[in-house]
Amino acid sequence: MKLCFVLLSLILSIIASPTLLVRDIDSSLVPPFGVQAGVDPDGTGNCDGIDGPDGVPILIPCSCPPDRDAFIQELNANVNAGIILNNPSLQISWPTDDSIASQLARLNTAFDTLQNFEGIGIGCPIESTDWAQLRDDISEGSNPLSSSVFSTPSTPTPPPSSAPNATPSSPVSASSVPAPPSSAPSVGPSSASAPSSAPSVPPSSAPSSVRSSSAPSVPPSSAPSSTSTPSSTPSSASIPSSAPSVPPSSAPSSVRSSTASAPSSAPSSAPSSAPTSGVDPALVPPFGVQAGVNPNGEGSCDGIDGPDGVPVLIPCTCPPDRDSFIAELSADVAAGFVLTNPGLQVVWPTDNSTASQLARLNTASDTLQNLDGIGIGCPIESTDWTALQNQIVAESESS
Repeated sequence: MKLCFVLLSLILSIIASPTLLVRDIDSSLVPPFGVQAGVDPDGTGNCDGIDGPDGVPILIPCSCPPDRDAFIQELNANVNAGIILNNPSLQISWPTDDSIASQLARLNTAFDTLQNFEGIGIGCPIESTDWAQLRDDISEGSNPLSSSVFSTPSTPTPPPSSAPNATPSSPVSASSVPAPPSSAPSVGPSSASAPSSAPSVPPSSAPSSVRSSSAPSVPPSSAPSSTSTPSSTPSSASIPSSAPSVPPSSAPSSVRSSTASAPSSAPSSAPSSAPTSGVDPALVPPFGVQAGVNPNGEGSCDGIDGPDGVPVLIPCTCPPDRDSFIAELSADVAAGFVLTNPGLQVVWPTDNSTASQLARLNTASDTLQNLDGIGIGCPIESTDWTALQNQIVAESESS
């Protein structure tokens, strides 16, 4: 009798307890990959992804992109957790309005999820989507990533590509003051996609942006990242992805910056690239974070503050030396794509429109998160560019 009473009490307490509400994301806000898995296998596990700058498809794992339903399920779990579960250093968000900032944030979260699908930096590369182009289109205001544009397709319908996550404190324009050295203290707000925000955001020793399943693990950043990401994003994304990216990237894979002044004007279409002699350093945002701060003895140091006010851990070598970064950035801009990740095409317009400021920020983010290879670089959390990106967008929407 006593046992029955105990069991009854337990059952009643379970029924009476409030259950944790977990909401599913709206799948119509998740962009289609724009690439089909298993196209033209080469017999060694590689298949065709998006076309590279030379018009030749970039090889990606034949298992990429993943099944859309499985991807949305993983994305949903990440969004409910507020981080990339496979790369906890990538913090993410999923705003549902149609503002440019929110579209880029979602793209970065998607980037970061994609590029960290199986673990830190282990997933599908950004070349298994057309999100990089989508990120650029969103930044220009020409292709909103909203429920009115995307419905959950059973077969991929290409959207544009992605971008890393970005968000800094003030827009970077041609009239802005030349960027200070990377040793300048971090000024921008903190958000992350360890990725890349990430998120787009990176792991402890690698960046967060774009990675393929065969690539080494990235911090994502997210990216962010992403888009990052990161993601981005974006990686990412990395956000994105990415990321995106977003958010880049969203996110990311994920972008941030400390100081810069210049009004942002209405977005304009793709502007001209920087001269092959090198980009104008005054248009390159400062990192807003100093390398080697508060080392933990395991190779990690403090990056920007996370949502909880605690610094996100980044590799102590991040961010890189500013001069070497600008040299790498200039080489990428001259080539028209990220040399260490040819699937990421870049531009460097020099006017002060919102679209051009965001394009430059995305390019800087992509270079940072792929400094040493696909998805191998510094996470977006080693900058305050995510806050800078958000500021550029906010100023544009308020004008």
